Amino acid sequence: MEERCYAYWLANISGVGCRTIHQLRKYCGSARELYGMGAKALLGIYGIGEGTAARICESKKQWDLEGAWEMLGSKGISFVSMEEDGYPKRLREIYDPPYALYFIGGLPREEIKTVGIVGARTCSAYGRDVALAAGNALRHAARRSSAAWPGASTATGTGARCRAAEKPTGCWDAGSTWFIRRSMPRSIKALRQTAA
Repeated sequence: MEERCYAYWLANISGVGCRTIHQLRKYCGSARELYGMGAKALLGIYGIGEGTAARICESKKQWDLEGAWEMLGSKGISFVSMEEDGYPKRLREIYDPPYALYFIGGLPREEIKTVGIVGARTCSAYGRDVALAAGNALRHAARRSSAAWPGASTATGTGARCRAAEKPTGCWDAGSTWFIRRSMPRSIKALRQTAA
């Protein structure tokens, strides 16, 4: 089975956040190795209590590795975890980076200047309005400062999908990235139309 299936499982364990995932990765090395561990072995990891070990073990029983991975792909959603070379290098260097990113289209090249808007999985109307206003401001700034940012003419955003409802949230999620580039990829246009 593909390594990414295990990483996708790890990124979706209810009640296990990025800091815990980073701690688990330090000890285990990979999501696949973690998947093979039992409750006793998990309790031997510094900082992992009975509740977290139970959540991990229960998630293994309920999660369909191949089925969940295929469903994600069938929706046109891409996934990259910190375990992969494709994970953005600059994002890897920030304090407490997200373990995984979900996106439609492609990630920006490393040499392209980008701006990230971080938000909640469920956003309020206010949060959505602020994210959209920030996106508009970025778009206009990119048009005015194309000399400062070569090749920049628009800023576009990728919206995240709500995992619980499996439909566009219409707001920007923690996995959102603003791309400063010359044109908007078709997949992002389609996402923005469905999110509206």
